[in-house]
Amino acid sequence: MRVVWYTIRNFEDMCATTPIELAKRLVERGYNLTIVNSDKPEYHENKVWSHGSVWEERYNPGFRARKIALSMKKRIMNRVDEADVYLVDWAILLHISKDLLETNTPVILIDRSPPAYSGLFGRLQWFAWKKSWKLLLKGKIPSGCVVSEAHKRFVEEKIGIAPGKISVLNAGVDSKIFFREDKSFSDSLKFVYHGQLDKNRGVLALPIFIQHLINNNVKAELTLIGRGNVSSQLRDMSENYSWLTVHDLVPHSMIPSLLRKQDIGLLPMPERGIWPLASPLKRGEYLASGLLVFGINHTGHSFKFVDSQHYKLVEQEDFHDEGLRWAQSLTQETLANGAMESRNAAKRYLSWEDTVDVLEKVIHAALQNQ
Repeated sequence: MRVVWYTIRNFEDMCATTPIELAKRLVERGYNLTIVNSDKPEYHENKVWSHGSVWEERYNPGFRARKIALSMKKRIMNRVDEADVYLVDWAILLHISKDLLETNTPVILIDRSPPAYSGLFGRLQWFAWKKSWKLLLKGKIPSGCVVSEAHKRFVEEKIGIAPGKISVLNAGVDSKIFFREDKSFSDSLKFVYHGQLDKNRGVLALPIFIQHLINNNVKAELTLIGRGNVSSQLRDMSENYSWLTVHDLVPHSMIPSLLRKQDIGLLPMPERGIWPLASPLKRGEYLASGLLVFGINHTGHSFKFVDSQHYKLVEQEDFHDEGLRWAQSLTQETLANGAMESRNAAKRYLSWEDTVDVLEKVIHAALQNQ
């Protein structure tokens, strides 16, 4: 079966784990998959899927999705990407829906997150997001996919879509790549966060938290991995504090080895905006790597399959004080037991195969209802 995925995601980004994992497994199940995005062609050499590049040297800020979509539109009009089913990110769909619908081929909307920005750019994104989902409301496309049950309820309520039209593609983890390393725990707690280093993700609170632990005689270290709008601020801080290490954006293949050296993964994203709707990849990667987890309590972070002593979520206003009490309670035995429980839970409940099962059902249902 021929599947074409028009995506805004660059596969070399740390945030592209979900499309990469889904793509690999669709091909393993016999699908003829083509990824069309703005990556340079050489990045996709020797990959198991085919690739169509709409790369250009520069995209004007704020118009990237539209520019990429216009290049995709030319491919559609020239019948370059003929398929049995199209998967299309919401940021792209608004601009190419008319041309895709004229092919009489089922289109499945992929929504990994509603707009995260504020201001004028955010309002423009929300307009495109609503327009894309309204294609499903009007029956123009058969179905859509989101990342969590909370995300699904949000879309249904915001757009007015009836239950049964939206499926959930939970973030999984490859436990063969992310695994626990037998190690002896030191007397210093090693905390880690990886992902976008953006202010709206709450990452500036993390060095303050670690300093709070140290001020109260808890030995602790913090490793941050990624890039964002507070990267330079965090790097400047790391020059003054020996307990803070900041890695720039690294290839996703390097993340597992970095996580295996840590003890506790951090989830600082606040209970506002899109974060309660999320299904964060880092959660599964922390767990599969045998890390305990500490973070803000909301639906986007919740995970009921690990004991709360090992997977600790607190209210945002209690982050520093509750975190201190929790850190003071951790023993070598707690860390070892938590590492085993985290790893076992990730293997049992966060398999990518389960997520691909859902996507495969969506694809077959779209074809049957054509």
